[in-house]
Amino acid sequence: MVLEPPDQEDKKTSWDLFPWKDFPDYTQSQRCASTSSLIWQFGYDIEKSDDDTKRRWVCKVCVDSRRPNPHSATSSGTQNAEIHLWNDHKVCDPFGRRKPPSKAKEKTPSRNIAEMMKLNTRDAREQQIANQIIGRFDRLVFQSLGSLVDHQQQLFFLT
Repeated sequence: MVLEPPDQEDKKTSWDLFPWKDFPDYTQSQRCASTSSLIWQFGYDIEKSDDDTKRRWVCKVCVDSRRPNPHSATSSGTQNAEIHLWNDHKVCDPFGRRKPPSKAKEKTPSRNIAEMMKLNTRDAREQQIANQIIGRFDRLVFQSLGSLVDHQQQLFFLT
């Protein structure tokens, strides 16, 4: 489904549908500069009534679909709004100036020493063993041993 940006007439009437109860102390933004980014065509620009530097982008697609909590993001950067538009609504730049945001590669969670040695820390004896190993662990020694192994492997392949 490809969503088209709303025209200016729709934009004016859409403020009537805006869920102001979800954004107390906010008003329509009084921004002077034009907003050329794609996200502003699919969102509302609001600002804190007592501090015009506190501005937010609120997803118009979420508001139009009457989501209970429409997505909003600070307006200081557009990346969060772009990611939301792509992930939730499959909206990206139709002119191809910006590619759809890609998902960040998930990091492999680091395991702790107790997990690596398969120690059951609910058992008092194994918990004590894990604490002794952790207490004696020296990261600098471990790193130097790791670099020594790497160095030896390189020498092995050179000969």
